[in-house]
Amino acid sequence: MDVRLAKPQDVSLLDDLLKETANRLKSKGSTQWSHILKGEETEALRKHIEQEEVIIFENDNQLVGMCYLYEEPNEWDQSLWGLEAEKGSYYLHKVVVSDLFIGKNMGSKVLENLFKWIEKHQGKVVRLDCKADVFYLNKLYQQVGFKFIKTCKAGAFEALFADFNLYEYHLHNDK
Repeated sequence: MDVRLAKPQDVSLLDDLLKETANRLKSKGSTQWSHILKGEETEALRKHIEQEEVIIFENDNQLVGMCYLYEEPNEWDQSLWGLEAEKGSYYLHKVVVSDLFIGKNMGSKVLENLFKWIEKHQGKVVRLDCKADVFYLNKLYQQVGFKFIKTCKAGAFEALFADFNLYEYHLHNDK
C-alpha cells in the first residue's frame, strides 16, 4: 500500500470519498458527518491539504482511503486531551476507507501503514477520539494496538455532544 501526502489536485477525489463515507454513515442512521453531505467540509479539506495534514492510501493506483493527521492539536483535541503540542505527537481524524474496500480488512491495513509512515517522520504517539457507542470502530482501534485512555462524557465541554473514547498508539521508536 502506498501512503502519501495529499496534493491540491486531490481535493475533488477526497471530497467525493468523504461524501461517500458520510452517505454510508447516514444509511446506518448516523448524523455525525452530515455537514459533509452539505458541502461544508470542502474548504476545510482544501486547507488541511495545503497544511500537509491529509494522508492518502492507495493500492495499485486506486484510492483506498484517507485521513487527517495533525502535528498540532486543534481546539477539539485540546478540549478532549487537555494537552499542549508535544514534538512527535500526532492527532488522527476522519479515517475513511472507500466503499470498494469495506469488509476487506482495509481499516487495519490503512492504520498499520499509517503507523509506518508516522514512524518514518519521527512520530512517537498517535492520539484519536471515537464516539463511545460506535462498537466496530472502538474494536478496530484496540485490535490494531491503540490503548484505551479514558471516556470523555457528553457535556464535559460545550461542543461535546456524545461520549467519546480516547486512544493512544505508541510507536516503536518511542523510547
